[in-house]
Amino acid sequence: GLHLPKVHGTGVDPRVGPYLAVEYVHGENLVEHVSRTGPLSPVVAIRLGKQLLDAIGRIHRTGLVHRDVKPANVMLTEDRAVLVDLGAAKSDAMPTVTAPRTLVGSLRWVAPELLRDGGSTAPNERVDLYGVALVLWYALTGKPPYFPLEDPAELAQAIVDGPPTPVAALRPSVPKLVSRMLEEALHPEPRRRPRDAATFAALLDRVADAADLWGERDSDEKLTRQYVAMSEEEAAALVDADARPTMLPPAFA
Repeated sequence: GLHLPKVHGTGVDPRVGPYLAVEYVHGENLVEHVSRTGPLSPVVAIRLGKQLLDAIGRIHRTGLVHRDVKPANVMLTEDRAVLVDLGAAKSDAMPTVTAPRTLVGSLRWVAPELLRDGGSTAPNERVDLYGVALVLWYALTGKPPYFPLEDPAELAQAIVDGPPTPVAALRPSVPKLVSRMLEEALHPEPRRRPRDAATFAALLDRVADAADLWGERDSDEKLTRQYVAMSEEEAAALVDADARPTMLPPAFA
């Protein structure tokens, strides 16, 4: 897919076990980008969210769950976002590379349901959707969620109690509609979140329309909005290589 690295092969190495050989994605990750340029504008963050949800939807349609969606695993190239680190992805039918009940992913980015009941809950699709919402929260605030907590026990409890501080409370220029949408997508109860990637992507579109975010940008960025919603083939037919719009501000290149 356009927003996933190409897989070159899989296998089992007798020294390290199962492996996945994937494309090397050139660019910088979202943490590096936000650290360098500051938080994203709401319209760019929503565009990023749609691209990540395209990747997540493709993963879920194969019966897999990524399990480690976080800013460090979001690579930004000149014209797209790519969700990397597919090594943690698995289905219930697959043997896992990690030990049973091992928490995959950094604690700060883990979905609350995975911290309840001694970590016995199996990850499902809504864990990934929570991850996308938390990536957007970070992209809009430029801060790690649940800051300034560092103690693991306190951090885990804050995640379980969630959601993190509303985006609009930390950055008042972000429309309240966007902030409220992320509060729901980060709800500690999974059933309160969007049910799948397509539903979440449609919600992003509705919120952007209601907040009139698309109207903030010039015609080139409106073209980018079309590009994000299109398939790779449709986009290639519409925009030649030299004119293809970029997902992120020029400073990102």
